[in-house]
Amino acid sequence: MSAIFLWKILIFSALLSLGFGLSPNVKKFSKCNIGQHLNRKDRNGRVKLLICAEKIKSVSQWKFVDGSPTLGEIFNPALDCPDVVDRLPEAKDGFYWIVLNNGVHKVWCDVHTDHGGFTLVGMKDSPVSWTVPSNSTPVDPQGPPQWSSIFGDVKVLDFRVQFSTDKTFEGTKADCQAGAEKHSQKYAISLEKAFAEKRRSSFHHCAIKWSWERLFTNTASQSSEYNQASEQLLQQILQYFWSSSSNSCITVESPEEEGEESTEDPAACDESDFDNIKDHAGWVVKRARETLMKGDNKIPAKESVTESTLVYGDKAGALEIISALGKDVKQADGKFRFIVHEHVVPFFLFLHNLVEKLINPNNVVLQKGNILIDCLDKMARHKELREKWDHLTSKSDETSVIVLQRIATFFVKSKQQILREKRGLKPNKSRMTVRQQLRQSNNKATSSRSSKEKNTVNEEVNKLRSGDLTSVSIQSQLKQEDLLGKLNGKELATILKSVGKPSFLGKKKSKQVTTLLEVLKAGNITVKDIDAT
Repeated sequence: MSAIFLWKILIFSALLSLGFGLSPNVKKFSKCNIGQHLNRKDRNGRVKLLICAEKIKSVSQWKFVDGSPTLGEIFNPALDCPDVVDRLPEAKDGFYWIVLNNGVHKVWCDVHTDHGGFTLVGMKDSPVSWTVPSNSTPVDPQGPPQWSSIFGDVKVLDFRVQFSTDKTFEGTKADCQAGAEKHSQKYAISLEKAFAEKRRSSFHHCAIKWSWERLFTNTASQSSEYNQASEQLLQQILQYFWSSSSNSCITVESPEEEGEESTEDPAACDESDFDNIKDHAGWVVKRARETLMKGDNKIPAKESVTESTLVYGDKAGALEIISALGKDVKQADGKFRFIVHEHVVPFFLFLHNLVEKLINPNNVVLQKGNILIDCLDKMARHKELREKWDHLTSKSDETSVIVLQRIATFFVKSKQQILREKRGLKPNKSRMTVRQQLRQSNNKATSSRSSKEKNTVNEEVNKLRSGDLTSVSIQSQLKQEDLLGKLNGKELATILKSVGKPSFLGKKKSKQVTTLLEVLKAGNITVKDIDAT
């Protein structure tokens, strides 16, 4: 079975609590004379020129002539791999000499995973552990499977396992970490029980299982034994994550006045759920894109739900972010659908789960409060949601946040509608009838008033447009500023010329109106002849 998976496993030990001792190989480097030089292979096997140079605390120090750092070399060993990370910010993954309680030894240090500081103590390419040899040779991540026997009895504060499908480990598929702190048996049982309940009912598990199955789609064998082994290996990996996490599930506190919490169990996880959420995500992103395309180049948004301060995003940047989420795909009916990329789907699974926890079904039934604003307010303060979005888009600016806001808004709106349809909710007909009657009554009264006002205004506007301009007619019609607003720029220019004022064509309309009002206020209106031109 192991030949099918072809996985190598890296085991890291971090923050080793060790004593300090010098081996005979190091002692010959402990003293040097200023100016002394020699050729020596560095920790990576390259021959370099060493020179005995400056003194630190009255002790001469070996330095590389090319200026490269000496920390981790046999003549300047690090205390452990975390020491390499702390003292050498530019360090890269590789072999370093460190001090163990039985001398100085060469080990492989991972200096980038989870801020680095992990020591490679073993590697294997099979689920079987007892066939892997143990020796004092440094463990090489690209070498043969082996365990290291040089560490002896050391205190391990952190333990990590990495799974990869290639020898370079650039194709790492899982990275599991577990602290070495011991827990009581009762606590372990409670963790296992919670894990068993969560793994079958969570949309997160749906995404993980879906992704896991697609790791091995190109394998030749798909027997029942293979599927069983694949499922067992997945559960082992998930348990590594689960036991090392305090509680990675989404926690959202519902207001006390919301009423009783929903007792419905989450839907069972299957591929149809995954596909439905994926389709929903495509629809949401497409709707967000449409609203952004119709808007201005500078996209306004409130700084927060409760504040009126506006921030602005860039339209081109927003559309660029959306284009990175997926693409338009032509369907059999000739229409286009927006299909999100596979790596984007886990984010929408997270968003789906979050929205389901935020929307209280009782509020949807009672139409209690502004559900949309309440949800957006909580989502704006949800740190994990923002972190996942920033990781997905590789950006964290106003434009990126505005795109997230648009997507979240449509997601919440559509989830409300879906929830209403699932529960068979309908509007309250009696209340709807009363509201419609009130609207009709108000509409009739408003329509009657507006039609009279409209007729009066139209008569006055027509008089001004008729060209019959006298001092009396102009003065009588300039009493209402809103009346002048009904005229266009050319018509206002004609009136301005008739009273001997500049037409202000090409200027703002407000300038023309203000000038006419000033003429009215002065009370000396004398109409002049105006050329037809």
